[in-house]
Amino acid sequence: MQEIDVRDFPPCEPLEISLKAAQALKDSEQVKIIHKQIPYPLFELLTSQGFQYTLEEKSANLFHVIISRN
Repeated sequence: MQEIDVRDFPPCEPLEISLKAAQALKDSEQVKIIHKQIPYPLFELLTSQGFQYTLEEKSANLFHVIISRN
């Protein structure tokens, strides 16, 4: 599984990077996005584009979002 750490990017870039990574997924592939906050706008976009995701809260400022096509 590919991991992408977006914690140090300025606003808007984590969303763009995450969506681009999701759209590049092939069937049954996953990508892990490492984020410093819960990315609610990303969840809405993923759902509307047919992706599935799970959120893992690792600590107060560390979240993993696992994205897949199916």
